[in-house]
Amino acid sequence: MSLFPAVLFLAASLSAQTLKIHSEFQRFDPFGQVLPMDRALGPREILSPAVARNAFASFHVALTAPPRTNYFYSVQTSPPGIFRIRLYRERFIRYGAQWIPDILEEERDPYFGFGALPDPQANIPGQTTQVYLLDIWVPPQVTPGTVRLEFLVKTAFWRVAPLEVRVLPVTMPDQNPSLIPVPLSPPEQPADANAWQALGAVPALLQLPSVRSIIWRNAQQDAALAGPALFHQIWQAAAQRSLTGPESYLKLRDLAFQVGRASTPARGLAP
Repeated sequence: MSLFPAVLFLAASLSAQTLKIHSEFQRFDPFGQVLPMDRALGPREILSPAVARNAFASFHVALTAPPRTNYFYSVQTSPPGIFRIRLYRERFIRYGAQWIPDILEEERDPYFGFGALPDPQANIPGQTTQVYLLDIWVPPQVTPGTVRLEFLVKTAFWRVAPLEVRVLPVTMPDQNPSLIPVPLSPPEQPADANAWQALGAVPALLQLPSVRSIIWRNAQQDAALAGPALFHQIWQAAAQRSLTGPESYLKLRDLAFQVGRASTPARGLAP
């Protein structure tokens, strides 16, 4: 009996599997497609993201695989133990004809877990994609430099999505969130809607973890770091939104890091 057909089947199955890391402003449906309201002409490739100390950074991890796929995942860094890592499974909510990832369900162990496609708890016919939100916090004492972070998935073999995370010589001011409830933009709005809303808003602790609340929190960090300089550039980023989509907001974050780097005294750097 020839093994050729089996080899072809295995090769086709493996080629159908993808594992990619995206910015917080690129949300995916359960079929591996970017939501229409989040699409852009040229999405930013997330390979070496910059992060500030005493701050959060968040990414979507999209795993696409054929039906009836069981998998294990692992998150690791080199050097180990640099970041505090939380991993959330994104739960899809039906809005009209769309499935939108919104509610976050924290995984018990962010460094090792397992799943299946389609997700038996989601009950979405034809689901081929599971999305996770990878949320990292960088302690203030971390020495600026590069940390390798990998999200690994094992089906028939291990597939890896690597990041070279650049810890900047920038320290985020301490935040003192209140318990004021926040009216978030609806999930069917573009992913950056809550980021724009958060600029200039009163810091608030959002009780229900969701993709939208993570975006809100991260944008308030940017506002605290950049101060008035951020608002002088808002109109430029807004003008680019029609071409680059929600990721146009990332230009404001780049500006916040520039302002933070310029204002961080040398004595504030970790040894």
